[in-house]
Amino acid sequence: ELGTIGNMQSIQKNQVEANKLLEVLAKCNMWASGTRIENLPPSRVEKIEVQIVQQNYVDLSKTLDTSPDTSILVGCVIDGWYAVHNQLLRNLEEYKSLMCALSTQITSLFMTFHKGDISQPTFLFLEVCIQRFASIVKEFLQAQEDYALIMEDAEKHQKIKPKVNLVPLWEEAKTRNKFDVESPKTLTKASINSLIEALTDVTVVESEFNAILFLTYRAYIHPQTLLDKLFERFNVPEEFKRQASRIQFRALVAIREFVKTCPQDIDMNMLKQLADFVAD
Repeated sequence: ELGTIGNMQSIQKNQVEANKLLEVLAKCNMWASGTRIENLPPSRVEKIEVQIVQQNYVDLSKTLDTSPDTSILVGCVIDGWYAVHNQLLRNLEEYKSLMCALSTQITSLFMTFHKGDISQPTFLFLEVCIQRFASIVKEFLQAQEDYALIMEDAEKHQKIKPKVNLVPLWEEAKTRNKFDVESPKTLTKASINSLIEALTDVTVVESEFNAILFLTYRAYIHPQTLLDKLFERFNVPEEFKRQASRIQFRALVAIREFVKTCPQDIDMNMLKQLADFVAD
């Protein structure tokens, strides 16, 4: 249930369930420490064991009360909404995997304790797993809060829908003055099509221009639209056939650089597009 991603209301419910879970874990933790102390003379219980049990009890007894980190919206502006969105999803999946692995390990260690193995290595390993589990639960809930926040922000500003340049790339190129060459050094306008032409220019290759474009493009174009425009650039019309091979080569280089530089922006639909493109 903690893995459910929804609105702020559902996340508050997740926090309640997480607090109940940690409360149960705190009781189990005290049972394990009590069992070890009861079956050993005081001289064999080391100070470090008492300290870690006390610290875990304090941590598990604290009520989880996360709140959205509004600074993440600044990250959406700097790094791009989709980059932040995809990173949060990856973090949530990683946290879920860690929680599942740790809960399995903790259950196994409690069963070992119950069977009579109350050795110090087993006990300390149990305490470390409990400590890590409590920390991951808090980080997981915080990531859920952040995800809900950027989704609300996206709906408010309509960031989810790709911003598509309605003017076809080659149509814009046909209407341009023949002396206006869109290259990294001679951009005549700041349209998406002009940037794509400059990125794939056959006469001027500016690595700095390319790097800046792939670093900042998320602020004004959706990753899907960028890939579509690069495919559009590759499909050279008859009027430009004299430069077709060179334009296609530069478009392929740009596509490769895009995938290599921004792998976090490539979703499953884009991967399928790339696979179909390569197959053709």
